[in-house]
Amino acid sequence: MDARETTVPDEVGPLPALPTGARCPDCTYDLRGSTSARCPECGLLLDVLRSLQPQIAWARRSEIGWFRAYWKTVWNACMRPKLFCLEMLRPVSYADAQAFRWVSALHAVVPVLSLAVILLALGATFDSDENIMNEPGAGWTLCGMVVWFLLMVALMPGLASYFFQSKCLTTEQQNRAIALSYYAWAPWAAAPVSLVVILVLLPFWCSNLGDAVALFVLPCVYIGISAAVALTLNGFLKHTLQRPAFARLLRAGVLAVSRFTLMIVLACVPLGVFYLMIIAESLRGSSE
Repeated sequence: MDARETTVPDEVGPLPALPTGARCPDCTYDLRGSTSARCPECGLLLDVLRSLQPQIAWARRSEIGWFRAYWKTVWNACMRPKLFCLEMLRPVSYADAQAFRWVSALHAVVPVLSLAVILLALGATFDSDENIMNEPGAGWTLCGMVVWFLLMVALMPGLASYFFQSKCLTTEQQNRAIALSYYAWAPWAAAPVSLVVILVLLPFWCSNLGDAVALFVLPCVYIGISAAVALTLNGFLKHTLQRPAFARLLRAGVLAVSRFTLMIVLACVPLGVFYLMIIAESLRGSSE
């Protein structure tokens, strides 16, 4: 998906007029109604804007292969959001977008589930006071945190998609923007890097030092991924809604607050598990 291609000769005669919302991917010149093969402002070839074929690699995964299609889509969504959002000019498959979202979610949850399984296994294997998993209720607390994370991964993209609706867009354009919003979660694909941290620290996890480092490094990795997601979402908001800068920033701010609120609300899950664990432990103690 490269709108910078300039080797193709100009078309002969007038071309179909570009629809409302069409802008030059290079200079952002408003191209609505243009019948020219090139941008009148900067001369960029506009064939990518007129193509009826989807330019998202993921939509062509049956042709080019799932692995290549996925990682090419991740690269374009993260590094070239302006060109990626040109898909607003043609139909965007909601089913494909949802499939991409769940594949990316799988990348995000595998390291966390791996860490949880390893910590629970080590807690059952090493009966040592230095093992943090031998603390009372540690297993219940860990399971509650994993459930909280899984809920976050499942619900966050749906929450963000609501902020891609705008009265300035037609119903069809809003549906395209919502579908594209699910591709903005492409940075989740970097989460398996955390598995490297897990494997490196595995020999040290029978001590407090190993547990502490693991439980510190992995959240830092995910905080970095969350920041990358926020930047990608903001870029998608900019290039799909085509609203003034202040309006975009306001919407991005509300989105950030909403995400934080959802995070706090879902935190009731591990807290509830921890509370039930305390009750269970107290009942067990009283029965003994």
